Formats: sequence, structure tokens, C-alpha cells
Amino acid sequence: MSKQKKQILDRQRELQANGWSWNTQNFHSVDPHSGHETMRHYLVKCAVANIIANRSGRFVTEATHNDRGQADVIDLRYDEPKAVIYEIETGCDRGQRVSKARQYEGPKIRDTFIIDPLEAPDSLDGLTEWVKGEME
Repeated sequence: MSKQKKQILDRQRELQANGWSWNTQNFHSVDPHSGHETMRHYLVKCAVANIIANRSGRFVTEATHNDRGQADVIDLRYDEPKAVIYEIETGCDRGQRVSKARQYEGPKIRDTFIIDPLEAPDSLDGLTEWVKGEME
């Protein structure tokens, strides 16, 4: 087993040991949330996943935690000490962003980024660059 594959498996096990779960089909693929997402929400989630994949990262989508709810995308960050969550939240004000970020705090989670798809460009042109800016 390669070092990278071992690191990915170790990160998955760490997250699972800390209460996170996901369907294996959602590993490194973008799964819609029970079919109730707007196209805009889904496209932003796809862009996040694509950016992670293009930098040789690994991610899971629609991961759940009994105490923290469901996260749109967890960037495993297998080569760093902790993972990062990207939550796509429509119409989220400052207070909701803080609350949502706190919701996901816990062991093995370094940070949470809240991305509002209503703030995304109306066209696919520029979407990737806009999402990259939101991920920083």
C-alpha cells in the first residue's frame, strides 16, 4: 500500500472514530443531498470537489455526525493534521455562518468554510475562480 493511500485510510478511520460516517459511494464523488438541493447549490458543491480533486486531494460528500449534522464536503487533507469542511448554505447571514461553523467544530476538523451559492456568479464562467476565493 502506498504512503498516500495509507494516509487517506488513516484519515477516514480518524473521522469515523470521531463520529463521522458516509456512504462509501460518496468517497471522492459528489452526491446530492436527498435530491433537495438547488442546481446552484449542487454546482457550487461540484466546484469545491473539483478544486480538491485537481490538487490531488480526497473528499467525501454528505457525511453525517450524530451531534453535528450533515456536512456537504469534507476535504480529508490526508497529509495535514486535520480535515476541512465546506458547507454550502443558501442565504446565510453572518450569525448563521458563525453558528454553522461552530456546529462542525471537533476533533480532526481544522476549519469550516461556509459558502453561499446565492453569492456565486450567475454564469458558469468564473465559478471555479469564485469558489477558490471562498475556499481560502
